[in-house]
Amino acid sequence: LNFVKSITFIEFLPYMTADIILQERLRDEKAVNFLLNHMAVSINGKERVESITVKNRENDEEKTVAVSGIFIYAGLNPNSGFLKNFIELDNYGFVITNKKLETSVPGIFAAGDIRAETIRQVVTACGDGAVAAINVYHYIKHE
Repeated sequence: LNFVKSITFIEFLPYMTADIILQERLRDEKAVNFLLNHMAVSINGKERVESITVKNRENDEEKTVAVSGIFIYAGLNPNSGFLKNFIELDNYGFVITNKKLETSVPGIFAAGDIRAETIRQVVTACGDGAVAAINVYHYIKHE
């Protein structure tokens, strides 16, 4: 919390799913507010983000929380279970790729948050998609 006055943590589920140690560290921070079992309804503002409207999933009550920024984060674990006997994954289930974003199986490419050793941000996932698409094109062209 070196860069902000407070954080409002909005969780869709009625409980947090992050690593227990991370949960404890967040709970120990006085500047962190939790809205569990809530969902985002709208992001509000004229020239910039000014607030977010959330709905309590239990009683459907809506409230608006003043914010100056929003960081969307959806999940910690890759949805790669169906790949485990097919391509090489790291110990956490992330897909291992080379610089061309090709997996351990020639012709199979991976991009975005499912890749091992990557920054998990929308902008980097988009960049991965562009790199993978170019390399898929070259792969198909030369096969």
